[in-house]
Amino acid sequence: MWAVPAVAAECTCDVNKVKGGWCAKCEAGYLAGVRIKSEFLFEVLDAHGHDIDPSAIRCDSCKEARKSNGFCEKCRRGWIDNKLYMSRLTYHLTKGEPRILSDIKCAACRNDAAKGGWCEKCRVGMVGNVAITDKTDFDHALTAYRRLLDAVQMLDRCEMCAVALMSDGRCTKCNKTYKDGKVVSNVQKAE
Repeated sequence: MWAVPAVAAECTCDVNKVKGGWCAKCEAGYLAGVRIKSEFLFEVLDAHGHDIDPSAIRCDSCKEARKSNGFCEKCRRGWIDNKLYMSRLTYHLTKGEPRILSDIKCAACRNDAAKGGWCEKCRVGMVGNVAITDKTDFDHALTAYRRLLDAVQMLDRCEMCAVALMSDGRCTKCNKTYKDGKVVSNVQKAE
């Protein structure tokens, strides 16, 4: 007997565009206001972090980062309030505050939200719809955000490449390896 697919829940895109999250009805996620149409990429980005048993942490740098709400460069993981964030982007975005773009009074900040930028007057950086007050966090978030924009564009060509681009990994489909948002090796498949 065929199962009848469950009707998707209500559309949550309006809330997710601001706070980040996945809309089951529309099958799209949002991070910093960017629409991500791949559930796999969205999950890899780890938008809201997750709890980890501290005794399971083996990396000394991660142990220190967890204590200081820091980022482990070795493992490329960040920690905030004992939650683990698996991407640099979500780690730094979590330190910011999501904004409703139409509520932003400063014209420069509103403009910065579209492309990412720092407003000297307000002393805030906008990464999509997220306001970040620490300049170093903003700089790291903006670099990762621009990589996200590239990955979203890449989704139509290859979902695995988009994930590899964001995670400094290898696309097993295209045999491309990515580091810091660039292809570092491209092994041609034998025919």
